[in-house]
Amino acid sequence: MANEKDWDKDFNWFDEEHFERNEVVAGSREALLKAFHEINLMIHPYREYGTSLKDIREEQNLWKATVSRFKTKELCEKHCTFPPTYIRTGEMMP
Repeated sequence: MANEKDWDKDFNWFDEEHFERNEVVAGSREALLKAFHEINLMIHPYREYGTSLKDIREEQNLWKATVSRFKTKELCEKHCTFPPTYIRTGEMMP
């Protein structure tokens, strides 16, 4: 990978500020999934932003879920090319 030799050790890899999270609400589970696919994935495709649907639940006859994604394509790429442990630490994991 491109960043294996000089990965950014000072970058806060797990900071919540890298993510955008929104709640989606619909009348049925099918409507919720359809809205997610037709709206969210069209604007922020999975492979470019890591867009995913989390915590699908029913509350008072409404279906709700949290849409999670990286804020930018660059952040998604940086996280997706995070080097393995042996590159970061110089040691193999047992």
